[in-house]
Amino acid sequence: MPVRVRTKEQYIALLDSMISMQAMRVFSMRMSEEVEGGYADPNLSSEMDRLAKFVKLKSDIEEAGFSFSMKMQSKDNAEVGLISRLFGPKSDGPPALSPAGAVSAQDALGQMGIMDAEIVEEPVPRE
Repeated sequence: MPVRVRTKEQYIALLDSMISMQAMRVFSMRMSEEVEGGYADPNLSSEMDRLAKFVKLKSDIEEAGFSFSMKMQSKDNAEVGLISRLFGPKSDGPPALSPAGAVSAQDALGQMGIMDAEIVEEPVPRE
């Protein structure tokens, strides 16, 4: 029986099937343990571990999110910190990571082909 897994949804469906099969295995082995006097079966523990791995894998795949990490070091004892030198106004020139080519929200909407949109801005809290 050929199986194609090309999309995230298909992969999740495959994992659901595998989790179902593995859970049936675990429950069947647990019932066998009880019938045979309740003695621990080392094979059951490995099957339970495998089931837990499948469940964690599915959870990790379904988790929607984005992660960004950046590691920086400064070798000199400059008065202005590394973050300030990259992004801040206290650098000796323009920020190293200035938003070059920044466009207004209205221009960005036009570039995406959205001609009729309402731009909602959050009010700036007064001090």
